[in-house]
Amino acid sequence: MKTFIIPSISILSLLSPAHAQDESKPWSEVSFKVMHDDSAAAVNLQGDTALEAVILKLIGKTMSVPEEEFEGIDNPDLSTAQLYFGEDYYGEFKEGEEPIPHYIIEVVYGEKSKFGMQPTVKFLFHSGSYQERTVAIQETETVWKLFTKLPGEEAEESGTQTRPPHRPAPVPSE
Repeated sequence: MKTFIIPSISILSLLSPAHAQDESKPWSEVSFKVMHDDSAAAVNLQGDTALEAVILKLIGKTMSVPEEEFEGIDNPDLSTAQLYFGEDYYGEFKEGEEPIPHYIIEVVYGEKSKFGMQPTVKFLFHSGSYQERTVAIQETETVWKLFTKLPGEEAEESGTQTRPPHRPAPVPSE
């Protein structure tokens, strides 16, 4: 019996790679739902080599980002997509005015900077429609340059943002 088991184990070990080289592929579409204030918000993003669609469905209303707003947003990592909820004041402030709810879809895209992080793009929705995009590009270890683009207009530098430095995940020792 032992002579039969040992050759079988040897054959199996030859068929199994010593170090598997599994490779993940980028997602070309991602959809998710988030519960907020007793209603669901649904997000759909599409694209692989370039962003092709960003759609937000909220309480029976569908809002999408116009195709021309995706210019320069190449190689999106759709697995990083997030939906944020908040509220702010938009337009001219009027005494006693309540803040307007807004929704932001954020996704990482492009190549890593020399400081280790990829750019991010945020799409802002409020008042029932898409409003603007903001791109953040890492300039130093902690400072990100912001570029805001309104629909149909050119992107303009809109300031900087400070973020904590990137700390790579520890590499396990063998």
